[in-house]
Amino acid sequence: MSVLNREQNLVINPALGGTALWRFACGYSPKDMEAQHAPLPLLFIALPIVLNERFRDIVLGTQKSRGLSAFAEKFYLTKFKEVEKDEIAAISRGVPQYRKFTLNSIAVAIRTNLISLDADTARILPMHHNNIKNIPKSVKDILDASEKLGIWCRGTDLAAVQNLLSVSL
Repeated sequence: MSVLNREQNLVINPALGGTALWRFACGYSPKDMEAQHAPLPLLFIALPIVLNERFRDIVLGTQKSRGLSAFAEKFYLTKFKEVEKDEIAAISRGVPQYRKFTLNSIAVAIRTNLISLDADTARILPMHHNNIKNIPKSVKDILDASEKLGIWCRGTDLAAVQNLLSVSL
């Protein structure tokens, strides 16, 4: 299998997607705030962002304390040459394109006891917060970006997330 095929299989693997969604849930619901769980619709923005190398690099390059607005701001400020202003539309297009993959990833994460879905509240909670050791840097970057995105979304209500990222959930 070529390196390119291996990378493509890694990115379209629902097990990786499920693990990334688990880290998103961990970021949204840290151990000391377990009563606060991620709304299910937010999971549909995570994978189009963290599985896109360009967006993932921007997440990783944005300070955790700056929040989701600082990430989104990079799409609108001309001083950020690495990002075109219309690229934020790619996130909006990615949400429906990734919908089936996200659903499959949620199913894998639930079946493997990474996350749980509260059917009454439509909220996702992580089943544990243990770190994964000895993983390739490419996977670690996806998981780190996903967790950071979860942290940012925790501090932003659902309507504001949709507005900042120009997405409809």
